[in-house]
Parts: sequence; C-alpha cells; structure tokens
Amino acid sequence: MTDYASIKTSDYHIARLFRYWLCGCMILVAGCDLSSGISDAVKNDTLSIGIAWPEDHGLFVAGARLAVAQANESGGVSGKQIELVIDDSEASQLELLEHGSALGFGETGKEISRTIARDFTASSPRVVAVVGHQYSGMAFAAAHAYQQNRMLFIAPTATDTILTTMDFDLVFRMLPTNLVLGAQLARFAHARGYSRVAVFNERSEGALELTDAFSQQASEKYGIKTVMQKSFFNSMPERELTKFAVEFRRQHHQQPIDAILIFTNSELSLKIIKEFRKRGVGDVPFIGNDSLDQSTFWNALQTWQEQHKQSVNVAIPTVFDPQHPQNISFTRRFRHEYGKEPDRYAALAYDSINNLLHAIQHAGGSNDSLKIADELRYGNVCRGLTGNIYYQDNGDVRDKFYLIKWLDNKGFSYLTLDNKNADKQPISEHALCIDHDRDKDGVINPLDHSPDDKPEMLTFGVYQEGEQAGVPIDSDLDHIPDYRDQCRKDSPEAIAKGVDQTGCPVDHDHDDVPDYRDSCPNDSKAAQQYGVNKQGCPVDSDRDGVADYLDQSPHDGEREISAGVDANGMPKDSDGDTIPDYLDHCPLSSKQDIEAGLDPYGCAIDQDHDGVPNYWDQCVENNAEELKYGVNSKGCPTDSDTDGLADYLDQCRNNTKKELAFGVDAKGCPVDS
Repeated sequence: MTDYASIKTSDYHIARLFRYWLCGCMILVAGCDLSSGISDAVKNDTLSIGIAWPEDHGLFVAGARLAVAQANESGGVSGKQIELVIDDSEASQLELLEHGSALGFGETGKEISRTIARDFTASSPRVVAVVGHQYSGMAFAAAHAYQQNRMLFIAPTATDTILTTMDFDLVFRMLPTNLVLGAQLARFAHARGYSRVAVFNERSEGALELTDAFSQQASEKYGIKTVMQKSFFNSMPERELTKFAVEFRRQHHQQPIDAILIFTNSELSLKIIKEFRKRGVGDVPFIGNDSLDQSTFWNALQTWQEQHKQSVNVAIPTVFDPQHPQNISFTRRFRHEYGKEPDRYAALAYDSINNLLHAIQHAGGSNDSLKIADELRYGNVCRGLTGNIYYQDNGDVRDKFYLIKWLDNKGFSYLTLDNKNADKQPISEHALCIDHDRDKDGVINPLDHSPDDKPEMLTFGVYQEGEQAGVPIDSDLDHIPDYRDQCRKDSPEAIAKGVDQTGCPVDHDHDDVPDYRDSCPNDSKAAQQYGVNKQGCPVDSDRDGVADYLDQSPHDGEREISAGVDANGMPKDSDGDTIPDYLDHCPLSSKQDIEAGLDPYGCAIDQDHDGVPNYWDQCVENNAEELKYGVNSKGCPTDSDTDGLADYLDQCRNNTKKELAFGVDAKGCPVDS
C-alpha cells in the first residue's frame, strides 16, 4: 500500500488481517488498537478520500480517479494533493444483488458495509470523507457508522428514502429519492400522452417506494390509470413470467395499454422485455428504473435487437447525457484515458468527488467533517455532469431532474421529462463545482496550451497530451485546425504545394483542380468557360490541339483533323480557297488559280483536262485525239517540229529545219516537187 493514491483492496485486507493476527499474539501483553491506520505514509499535505466500490464493477472508480487526477494536475485543493483509498469488499454482495432481489441483502451484507465504514473511520491518517456503497441497503448500513464516528459520507446512487430520514447531518446523496423519481416518471408518462399503464415490480423496499410514488402521482395529478400491477420475487420461475406476459397481452388486446413500467434489476428486466416480445407484445414501450442505466443492460438489449431483427422501445431515467454540450469535454477526456464511453456511474463518481472538493475548497482546505458538511448543505449551487447540485437540510439533493434515455430501432436519444429533445436544452447558468478546464476541451488549465478555445474550436477535439495538449486537432498537419479545415485529410503531396485559409489545396486559377495536380495552374476565366479536364487544362473535345474555348470547330473528326488544323481549330486551308486541305486535291493553288475559279476538288478548272487550266489555256476544248500527243504550255496540241501542223495530224513530226525550209505538205511531210 505504498501508493496511497491507488490503494488496492487486496493490500488493504492483508494489512487488516495482519493487524488482527498481531493483536492476537500480543493481546495478553499490551493489547492492540484495531483502529490503527492502514498507511502511515500519507503526507500532511494530502487529503484522502475513501471509495467504497469495487474497482472492476462498472466505471465508478474510473470516474473518481479522473476527478482526482484533474484536481492534482491543477494544483490540488487549497494546496493539498488528493488521494483515493479504495475498498472493494462489497464485490461479492454486488454480484448477488445484480442477479437477485434487494431483499436478499441480509445481515452478512450489512456487516460487510459496516466493516468498511468502521475501517475508514479508524484509518490513520483519517480519510476526509467516503463516497460509495452502490445499493441503498449498503449505504444505509454504513451510514450509521459514518455518522457515529463523525465522518462525511456521500451516497452517489442510493435512492431509498430511509437513508436521509434519521436526522444524520453528515450523510448526503447525489440522486433524488424513489419518491421523487416516481413523480418524475409520472410526469414523463403524462407528457407522452399515456393514460393506461401496467406496473411490474419486485418486492423490495426501493421498488415498492417507486411503484407507490409513481401510481399515486400518475393517478392523482395526471389521471393515468394503473390497469395492471404485478409484484414478484426475483426468484420467480419462468412459468410465472410467461403467465404475466400472456395475461398482459389479453388485457392489451381488449383495451390497449400505453406503457409497461418495470422496477427490478437489470437481469430480470431483460427477461421480462424478451418474454413480452416473444408473446407478441411488441408495440408497447417499456419504462424502467434508474438502476438499469448501465452498459451491461443496454449492450444486452441492443444485441438482442440485432439478433432478432426486432425493435424494442425502452425508456430509462438517467442523470447523464455523455454527448450534451456541457459534458462533451468530460466524455472526450474519459474516452482518452480509459478507451471507453463514460456511463452514469462514472459521471456520478466524478460529480461526487468534485462536489466534495468544492466544499473542502470553500471550507479553506479543512478536513473537518462538520465544516465540509456545512459547505455542502448551505453553500452555493454548483453544476456537475449530472445537473445542478445543492442540498436540503437532511442531505437530500434538491431539484435534480432526470432525463429519459430512449432506445429504439434508430438508436439512443435523450428526452426531458416533458418529452422534448434534451440536447436542445440550455446549459445551466451555474458555475461548475470544480472548473479545472476553462474551455471544456478535456485538458486541464495548467496543461492546456490553448486554454481559452471557443466552443466551435472544439468541434473535432483537441490533442490530449504532449506539447500540443489542448490545441485543436490538425489531422493532416497542414497548419489549419480541423474545426475550420474543409479538407481535413490532405495528402503530404497536396500540402507541399500549399493550402488556402480553408485548409484545402491551393487552386490559383479556381478551376476546381488543385495546383498539386493541375498541369495548367494559371488558366484564365476565358480558358475555363468550356470546362477543364482532370489535369486542369482547358477541354479539347476533338483533341486537335486547340482548346474548345478557342476552337471554332470543337468537334472535328479524325478525317477533318488528318491534314491539320489552324489556330482556330478549323481544318487547314493552305491555299485559302475555302476547301480544307483534307478535301483539297490541290492544297497549294495559286492566287491566280483561285481567282480564275476552281473545281470542287480545289484545283484550277481545266475543261479539257490537258493539265493547263482554262485561264491559261488557249485551246480549252481539246479533244482526246488532240491531246493524244500532248499540249504545249498554252494548252494547245503540241507541234514538235513547228511545221504548223499539230503532232496528232503530222505524219512527219520531226522534220528538220532544212526540210522545213522547202515546206511541207498537208500531212506535214517535206514537199516533193
């Protein structure tokens, strides 16, 4: 037990047994003081708080540890560090109560709780207060010992009325009594429009109190009729449960019943819900007592829904909504520390410790139980995770209102007693009991590198530890925190090219293709008017090398593009004859050719097809016979020997000059005088 901030139960009991053995050995010699401390290593500058709760039973101890850790990280209370002393001796009794009735909590169980109380009051140094004892029977058994030995006791989950009816001035509770809860459930039933209900309750003091309170308020104040009521021992056989379900179904079919209230433990509540569903009662919502608000119950119910593909409407009163804006920083911190979602036990433990530290602080750091009790009873109202905390003179918590945790096929939702969305309810105006975290980001002020973040800055969380503790998370490390980063998962490649004020990759030309993958990062608005491709370049629909915004013929085919296009994307017309090259058989016609006229193929007109265009041809109508031996440059039939007779008529086409000197005859041959 050297680490008094986390004293283990096993060490605690070993020390206690050792004292008993030592006393037995020495009793005849010098006697023994059984009230000797369980640790003498506690420093004078520490305040010790007892926790009567098994560490592995739910998340209660985890919630208490978190409250203490935050207090110590913030410098403690009045200069003193806080330590927890944990006793888990009630573990075996809790197991019995989880699976049975509170009626089974007999003298053995009570004595275990009394022993825990006596050991805490006898510890040296003395613990300043004790928080715990889960069930009302345990809390009531221990309360006598705490009161008798002048030690402050906070019972966070006890709801039986008797706890605060004994004129104890050192006993306080954190939840309303069964009488208050019953009245609040009646108010909720009325808000839901229920007029006929059935009540199934175990025969324990707490369940009977709750049943009577609900039935009285429902009837007298809201006119709600309890048309069926059954009480039972938790050991009832399955056959009796089936009988209840069948009897209910018959009455429900005769005249509809609006809701079924179940006041028993979680194990039997699950059996009732499942049996009623099995017997065809699927349209009636179930309303349970607050002890059902625990992860084992909810997990089992959700698993059953998934396996049977059936929805079941279940409403359970709770004092803790983990996602409400005023609780979200606690939820984040708890999730970070323990890897689990906090439940009502964690919240009640957290509130109990902080409420106690609040009173100690206002008592000047005193460990005097009466002074602390006076601060609890008469001090200012403070706010916790479970609502406002302040007390009546008898130690009952004052004006605490439950929420309704509702499960259906859509999942969980939280409602007020007036059947309104609890998430939209305003945050309490009262200050936190202990405000370790000014901006409510889950990082206490001394460790917070950004202690005054605004709510919108916490939207995506903050770093919980290290040099960035309390700083809004920047998932992609682009220096733009997630709460104002519209692109929270940028790649290193994207960030290397830079990001804008919204955390998105820079896009200089605003073409929706970021620069880091934009091959044309400086397109003008004109260039983008017909869109850009995946590479950020202006679209070129026909792939002719001219972007659509410049292309006067943006949908040319392969044939049209085959001979090339001009700067406007039009098929080339090299000679400007209005016949594009891909159709032009004479793509390089001269200006003179064009002026004289062209044929449909873009060539100069050559009527006789002698290769000499008409505009140059002095013999434009040569026939085939005339063209047989070719034409000269003027388009006329060739006269090779220039004897004046065209070759196609000349039988002697190669006369010499000497022969021509004496003349030729009609056939083009030399004259034979």
